[in-house]
Amino acid sequence: MVTTVSLPEYTEEYKHQQHQQVLEAEVVHEWECVLRTKVKLLSTLILGGLGGGFVGVTNYFHPDLVALLLCGGMVLIFLPIIYFLFNADYDYKGQITTKGIIIQKTERVPEIFYKATRGMAYIGIVVCVIAALMVGSLAFVGAGAFALMSFKMTGFHKKVEIEVIPFILSHQYEYEGREQVI
Repeated sequence: MVTTVSLPEYTEEYKHQQHQQVLEAEVVHEWECVLRTKVKLLSTLILGGLGGGFVGVTNYFHPDLVALLLCGGMVLIFLPIIYFLFNADYDYKGQITTKGIIIQKTERVPEIFYKATRGMAYIGIVVCVIAALMVGSLAFVGAGAFALMSFKMTGFHKKVEIEVIPFILSHQYEYEGREQVI
């Protein structure tokens, strides 16, 4: 004898309903952790050393104080960008509810980097508009990518990614791990 069980259709409505049930359910357990990149400092130092070496070799073959200051300044500006943006750490917050698991992931990037990006975008918009008025639309040929991206970068903010994993009702879940006390 074979019995069949009809499953609900997996539509966007059903998926949204399952996610909403998980988000509204009672929180049973909650934890937070920081996921750090292992080679964050090492990769920053290597890239900084390569940039400093390039500046030194360039200055050796063509000694010019202005070029040395500009290249050295660019290396010093890009070191924190490499450290914070390219190798970002993440904050994780997990919640186990009676209906599923909720995981929130956020980048640990200081707000000053987002403000600087938005500021550069506004400056880029002004520069592109002035260049278009003075030179004409041909000015966008050289700076087209920056002109198009600057309008998109004005809304650059820190985002929280939320992943919702509903439990399957026909499965039995049990905890088999142990907690580490730090």
